[in-house]
Amino acid sequence: MNLKRESKTTKIIASLVMLLLLFGTFFSANVFAVELENAATDTIGVAYRTHIQNEGWAQGWMSNGQLSGSEGKSYRLEGIEIKLTGAVPAGLGIEYRTHVQNKGWEQKWVSNGGFSGSEGESLRLEGIQIRLTGEHAAEYSVKYRTHIQNEGWIQGWVSDGAMSGSEGKSLRLEAIEIKIEKQSARATSEPASVVTAPVVTPQTTAPVNGAISVKDFGAKGDGVTNDTAAIQNAINEASSKKVTLTIPASASSYVVTGRLEIKENTRISGYGATLYMAPQPSAVANILWSNPASYISNVTIEGLSLKSQNTITGTDYYANSMISNVQGMYFQGVSNLTIKDVSMDSMYVGLKMGQSGSSRNQGISVSNLRIDNSGMPIQISGTNDFTMVDSILNSSDGGTKWLHSAYIRGDNSNFYFRNVEFNNASGGGIAVAGNEKYLTAPDHIVFENCRVKNSVVGMHINTGANNVTVKGLTITGSGLGFKIADANNLSISDVNISGAKPSTTDIGAFSIGNSYQSNIANVTVDSTGMTGALLWFIGEVKDTNISGMNVANVNKIPLISANSVSKTTNVVVENSSFQYISIDKYGIGFRGVGSQAVLRNNTFTNSGASYAYLIYNPEGTQIQVSNNSYRGFQRLNSSSDFSVATNNFNLLTAKVD
Repeated sequence: MNLKRESKTTKIIASLVMLLLLFGTFFSANVFAVELENAATDTIGVAYRTHIQNEGWAQGWMSNGQLSGSEGKSYRLEGIEIKLTGAVPAGLGIEYRTHVQNKGWEQKWVSNGGFSGSEGESLRLEGIQIRLTGEHAAEYSVKYRTHIQNEGWIQGWVSDGAMSGSEGKSLRLEAIEIKIEKQSARATSEPASVVTAPVVTPQTTAPVNGAISVKDFGAKGDGVTNDTAAIQNAINEASSKKVTLTIPASASSYVVTGRLEIKENTRISGYGATLYMAPQPSAVANILWSNPASYISNVTIEGLSLKSQNTITGTDYYANSMISNVQGMYFQGVSNLTIKDVSMDSMYVGLKMGQSGSSRNQGISVSNLRIDNSGMPIQISGTNDFTMVDSILNSSDGGTKWLHSAYIRGDNSNFYFRNVEFNNASGGGIAVAGNEKYLTAPDHIVFENCRVKNSVVGMHINTGANNVTVKGLTITGSGLGFKIADANNLSISDVNISGAKPSTTDIGAFSIGNSYQSNIANVTVDSTGMTGALLWFIGEVKDTNISGMNVANVNKIPLISANSVSKTTNVVVENSSFQYISIDKYGIGFRGVGSQAVLRNNTFTNSGASYAYLIYNPEGTQIQVSNNSYRGFQRLNSSSDFSVATNNFNLLTAKVD
């Protein structure tokens, strides 16, 4: 009887155990299913397609690590488009740029499905950089690898802005694979970084998932509390942990009274936040600063506003000039620096850079920067590989001080500005100039599709500046368009000058002195209101070609004025049109003994009262004139004889109405 009862009890217990196991299995399966579902909805992917030699876009879109391109066909990739897919957080984006045969690195990054590379030019892609953008960028990593001509996949995977491919080897990319990975709390892959040509590869590890807020360290952002110590402590913590430091949006400012030191791997996101520093009692102070004793890298500052206020005191050179003595950012010794979506107001200097000992800054990327009411919005020295795009630099009234909206000083090389405005300078809207303080003058400086407004001089290039390229520049409201002195190897094209506002000394369209080997082409000038002369030649000017000028509304000023102490050698003015509305003295004058110039294939028109002569050239000059057309002048030269042999004036085939 007891045995039966025991057997029955055992069966009941076994049944209960089975039920518990089944229930556990069912529960676990459902939990697992939910986890899978959540993971699926959180997944971010990437899609990409490549333009392939002989095939174009026929292959279509690939995604999440799939191969785009080809292997074994020796076909080059010529272009690429990349976009994020899936549950993409608001604000997260992807951007990329390519190294193209014969062109090098694209200066502007494209984003979110935009086209990078070339189409219809048969040019190979040789390298690529890809990175994530936005406040969630630190939470993910973009990884990619390329199949390289003669090398295959040997280079392996790179990530977050690093270069995949090659430079200087003339090797084509043949295929690419891209994937997105979510960063874990223990992630140690390479960081998101910005690289400008030539490439600077980051050496540190990536930010881990998560972020730190200055609020966690006691910052108030109430416009009253001194938040200096709290923000500095937060910077120290975030940079040491390689995480993003957020400065939350606030209706009032975060007040700082001392400089905040930026450290290695600092990443600040401050959208909607303002750091305010009051004018200082004496010495110049910085809001954000790097210690020149410690060369740092991988710094990002985005979405932040910096503010002070202009005073009538100022300090040093800026005394009594309505300029603040607070500087927004001063970096000395930094590489891989990104400044994005930042604004500054009422600064002594907005962005200032100098080198750390003998080590220059390197790999600087600035985009969507706006600086208002400042002495010099930017002043840069000791820097290589600097890029600024889509920005506005507004100076304040500097009184009698010679201040520039952008001052590119010595020990600088490889600068690129695109779609940038330089306004309201009491000196040059743009100044590119060396100085005895620096070992080298600025070299290889490029401006593309930029604008200068209401500055005394539109662009000032001097003191040894070399290899300066201007392609697409509009200058309005300046007394003098270009002031060039002691500068060589200049290329200036596609320029528009109008709305002249003459100053006391700097007047005209171009003033050129002691300059060699320069080319000026495709310049449109509306001379309304202009005084002085259209073109000034001062000192020695050699090997200079001016072509494609279209000049209208010249009123009682010379087209060319070369003074008696000047000397021109191999100066050519050709294929241009000059239109007077009134003339009351010579139009073209080369007065320096030994001057030599050629004027050919030009049109000179005077729509006002017919004037006695166009050209005045004293004895000792050699001015060659050929295949030009003239209207509205009684004679060509100041002498009644068109072919004055004593002055070596060669008329050749001039046509006079």
